[in-house]
Amino acid sequence: MAGIKHWHSIVRSSRSALVAAVVVALVATSCGDPQVPVARSSDGELVQATSEPVPPTPTPLPLPTAEPTPAGGPAATPQPVVAQPGLTSEIIRLAVVFDDETQGTADQLFRDGWLGTLAWANEVNKNGGLGGRLVEVVPIDSLLFDHRTALDQVCQGDFFAIVGSHSLGDAEGAEMLGTEQCNIADFPGQVYGSRRAVSPVTFLSNPFLNDIRQAGPAKYLVDMFPDAASNLGLLRYFDLDLERANERQREMLIGQGMEVVFELPVDLQEDPAERIVGFWEDSGAESLVWVADPGNLIELLEAFEEPPAFVLCEWGCYSQQFLLDGGETVEGVYTWIAHSPFESPNARGDLFLYRANLATVAPDAGWSEVGLQSWMAGRLFEQAFNRVLEVEPELPTREALIRVAQGINFYIANGILSATDPGGRQPTPCFVLMVVRNGRWVQEYPAPTNPRNQDCSEDNLYQLVTSRSLGVTSLSATTSEAQPTSVAEAEPNLENPEELDE
Repeated sequence: MAGIKHWHSIVRSSRSALVAAVVVALVATSCGDPQVPVARSSDGELVQATSEPVPPTPTPLPLPTAEPTPAGGPAATPQPVVAQPGLTSEIIRLAVVFDDETQGTADQLFRDGWLGTLAWANEVNKNGGLGGRLVEVVPIDSLLFDHRTALDQVCQGDFFAIVGSHSLGDAEGAEMLGTEQCNIADFPGQVYGSRRAVSPVTFLSNPFLNDIRQAGPAKYLVDMFPDAASNLGLLRYFDLDLERANERQREMLIGQGMEVVFELPVDLQEDPAERIVGFWEDSGAESLVWVADPGNLIELLEAFEEPPAFVLCEWGCYSQQFLLDGGETVEGVYTWIAHSPFESPNARGDLFLYRANLATVAPDAGWSEVGLQSWMAGRLFEQAFNRVLEVEPELPTREALIRVAQGINFYIANGILSATDPGGRQPTPCFVLMVVRNGRWVQEYPAPTNPRNQDCSEDNLYQLVTSRSLGVTSLSATTSEAQPTSVAEAEPNLENPEELDE
C-alpha cells in the first residue's frame, strides 16, 4: 500500500461546512489507502507507541450562561465546566489501537480494524455526528509487541474513549484500564488477552471473554469428521498472552470430543513451516485448529504434502484478502461468524453500510470480519454515547459513558447480531459455519435454505472451568495496583514439544 497521508484537525464555524470537510477528509487516496487522522504533534506518519506518551490537552468548553436571578437579588456566578479529554463542542476524539508495523512478523495484521472504525466514523459524520459533534479517530500502532506503551499514550492523551481496537498483545498494560490514571471506556473490536478481558471498563459487542467459548463449530466438525477430530493438531504460541488463549481453546475443543495428538510450541516470528511439517507427519495428525495470523496458516498449508481433513480457523480468516492470498491452498478451510454472511441475500442494513463506507474510505480494501468487529464496536460506543446525551446533553463525561455502557444489556449491532449483553458480558450462542469452496466463502452449516438461518442453541456456549482464571489479573476502578490470581507457567523448550502434557 502507498504511504498514509495526514488528516488536518477539523475546525469550522459552520456546521454544514464541518460535515463536508470531514467527509472529504475520509475519502481514500488515489491508490486506495485512507487518509489517516493523526495526533497534532505527528509528522504525518501513523501514530506509533513511543516511550514518552503525549500529555493530555483537553479543550475547555465554554462556560454555561448564568441563570437569570430575581430583581434585586445577587448576580449568579457561572459554574466552571470540567473539560473532558477528547471532547469539544464540535469534536469527539477517539483512539483505536491496532497492530500494523510488526517488523515482518505479521505486518498489517489488524489494519482492517482501523479501517472498520474509520468506515463507522464516516457513516456517523455523514449523518451529522453524535449530539452535534463529529467523530475524529486517531490510529495508534501498538507494533504487536508494545501495547503497554501504546495504551499509556492513550491514557495520558487527548481521547474521550477507545473504540475498535485489535491487538494480539492487548493484555500488556491492561491493568491500567479503569484506574484513576486511565478511567476511559474501552470498546475494542475484539479482546485477545486475559487481563484485557477482565478490565472493568472494557465492553465487547459479542463478549467471548475468559469464561465462555463458542463451541458450536467444533461440535459440528466432530460429527462430520469423527476420525480426523480424534487426531487433532494444535500450535501453542507463548508470545504475549497467547499461551492462556491457546489453553482456553484447547479445553473447549477437548470438551467437544476432539483428541489432541500433535501439539507444538512455536514462536510468532518463526517460519511456520520450518519445524511443523516434520513433527506433523510423525504425529499422524489429521486436523488442525488455527488461532494465529491467517498469513502464516497459508504458508503452512502450502508446505503440507497432503492437506488436513479439516482446518478450523478461529479468527481473522473470514475476509476477501484471505481468499486472494490463499488461492487453491485454502480450499476447504472453515471459519465461523456470528451473523449472516457478507455475500448472502440478507447482507443488508449495517452489513451493507459497513461495506459501502469501507469503499469510500479505502476503495482497494476488501471486507473482513476484523473490520466488521470494529464497525460493531463503533456502533456500541454510539449507542452508549447517545444514552449519555440523555442525561448529560451539554457535557458528556467519561464516567457517565462507563456507567451507561455497564448497563447495556441488549445489543444487536443495528441488526447484525442476535441479542448480546455487553454490560453483563454474555455473547450470543448463534453462529454460521463458513467454508472456502471454489475460491469463495460459502455457508455450510446450517444449510442456507434461508439466508437468516443460524444455529442458536444455548449448548453452543461452552463454560470454561480449568482455564478460565489463567493469567487473570484482578483490576480495581480506584487503584492501579493489580494482583494476579495465578502464576504464569514457565515457557517450554521450543525444540522439545514432547515436554508438553496434553
